[in-house]
Amino acid sequence: MSSPESVLIHFDRRTRVFLGLLLLFFALATGFKLHGSSIGIWNQMSPDREAVSGVLLGRPKAIRSDEWAVTTLAIVSQARSHPSFPLANPGWGPAQVPLIFNLPVRHWSMLVRPQFWGFFVLDLERGFAFYWNMKAFLLLGGVFLLLMLLTGNDFGTSLFGTAWVFFSGFIQWWFSTPAMLPEMVGCVALLLVAVHYLLLSSRRWVIAASALSVSVCLLNSTLSLYPPFQVPLLYLGIALLVGSLIPRLAAGFPRELLGFRAGCAAFTLVAVAVLLGLYYRDAKPAISLMLGTVYPGSRMSLGGDVALAQVFSGFYGFFMSEASYPTKWGNVCEASNFVLLFPVPMANIAWRAWRSQPVTALEWSLVSYLVIVLAWMTVGGPHSLAVASALGLSPGTRPLLGLGLGSIYLCCIFLAKPRLDGSGGFGRQFLIASSFVAVLAVFALDFNRVTKGFATAEQIAIVSLVAGVAGYLLCARRRILLAVFILVPSVWSHGLVNPIAAGLGPILDTKVIYGVSEIVDRDPEARWVVYGNHVRADLIKTTGANVFNGTKVVPPLEDFRVIDPRASAEATYNRFAHIRLFPETGRGVAITLHQPDLYTIEIDPKSVLWRRLGIRYVALPFAATDVGFLAETALVLALPDVGLWVYRYE
Repeated sequence: MSSPESVLIHFDRRTRVFLGLLLLFFALATGFKLHGSSIGIWNQMSPDREAVSGVLLGRPKAIRSDEWAVTTLAIVSQARSHPSFPLANPGWGPAQVPLIFNLPVRHWSMLVRPQFWGFFVLDLERGFAFYWNMKAFLLLGGVFLLLMLLTGNDFGTSLFGTAWVFFSGFIQWWFSTPAMLPEMVGCVALLLVAVHYLLLSSRRWVIAASALSVSVCLLNSTLSLYPPFQVPLLYLGIALLVGSLIPRLAAGFPRELLGFRAGCAAFTLVAVAVLLGLYYRDAKPAISLMLGTVYPGSRMSLGGDVALAQVFSGFYGFFMSEASYPTKWGNVCEASNFVLLFPVPMANIAWRAWRSQPVTALEWSLVSYLVIVLAWMTVGGPHSLAVASALGLSPGTRPLLGLGLGSIYLCCIFLAKPRLDGSGGFGRQFLIASSFVAVLAVFALDFNRVTKGFATAEQIAIVSLVAGVAGYLLCARRRILLAVFILVPSVWSHGLVNPIAAGLGPILDTKVIYGVSEIVDRDPEARWVVYGNHVRADLIKTTGANVFNGTKVVPPLEDFRVIDPRASAEATYNRFAHIRLFPETGRGVAITLHQPDLYTIEIDPKSVLWRRLGIRYVALPFAATDVGFLAETALVLALPDVGLWVYRYE
């Protein structure tokens, strides 16, 4: 009988080379300040810069505005605050917003969040590159090691599955989300691997290192604080542990070093609980504000709001781009998906079960997970289930993250199984593949009905043919050909969703930042208001300025008690939102909601309310002509070519 440790990862030469190359890529990319941010968009807003400055390959995506117009600006704002990386940054909201918004902070929690380490030991641009490249490093390394564990050390299948995950449309279009999707997926994968080693290894130092890894990965993935992704990943992790670890423990629990193993496990659980408690104590005011918001704090989904046409839309994702997508789904990010081939191995599993042939616990566990998530997304459930299971915290298409990963993991596990399991035979393979093609043809009709004819007849034919061949190759376990059919279109369509860029020049090397920085350096404690688009307001925050409007992660309720003393518009501003300011003559204030995370405030630039809030600088997109305003202010910066005039209240 093989030892429990024999089922763990075999770090042979190929595995060590792959991990070594991954580490080398990470180091070189960081050293050369390379990243995948779309901040090149800022070149288009700066007449003093060329449109391609800093962009080496690909094209920045305007739709990724929550990255280039929010998260990246917030990170730079933290670095250039006075002092740097503060625990509280009022420009982005009251209380400890940086702690709950995945920003670098001078706080002990950064010790368990390796993606932020570069900001504290490197210069800003290399720290940003370190942060960005850690996304790919954790995602690729974590998924690869998990697949090695799940597939019984099948290197080729694990490598293919890792690339499949990485180049999937959903992963690439959400790669730079503030929720830190790549780090979250990678840490959960590494967490599952570490738990296996903690319970199965027979070496003392490995057990201790695994306990430390469990602590770091569990804390890092938990502190990302985005339940819509965390909940489906939690249940996927449980499904994988139940299906993979329990049968291995049942086959022979390692009795050596039992006391040391139990001690490490207990210490890990206690340490994580204590550290989460300390974190909650420090972040409680910000968390309470967020939970008390109308959006997203009060958001609760009952599921059932995603059509099957969207669940399986990944087959047509290769034809989607920033400018071309089903308009019903809002934008290309919301429309992005995985290529879900799990019906093929599920059909094979059902066949084997019907013929009383063996099906592993891991296969059953993943099948159960996929069925439950699919049912929740398309059918839904009662409010009590949504609350008790926490699935209600993962609205809309967000559970696609778990469904897509679970599908790829199941396909890889199926690919790695020996053909002696009875699933071979051209007849059965052809039958399953033909049935899959027929289902795809019917699905195409529904897809075009829902999307109002998004796919052309040629695209439908291509998808049906390619997906049908892929289904057959998966059923026949032809890994190389399957990899070609899956990865070539994936890399072609999604490989440069996130461009290759260098440095932070599009943000830092601009007239706006140079001019405003001089003012902020002279008067770092002053408050600002920035009229016009919220994006300009957030850009000015990168100088370290404390700006009233722009993006507010949690609402500045104390400020609104001055602006709206009767709280008549509280339902509008009590939310995570982008705040735009527009001038309005007179004493009145109008607050108008445009979408769940965007509202405007119309208020006179010379309003006495600004003085009451301690505002010292007013930035306008035009030269002021109001005599009353000019009598109360002094012009301190004029940049007509970029449309910025800054006035200081006297």
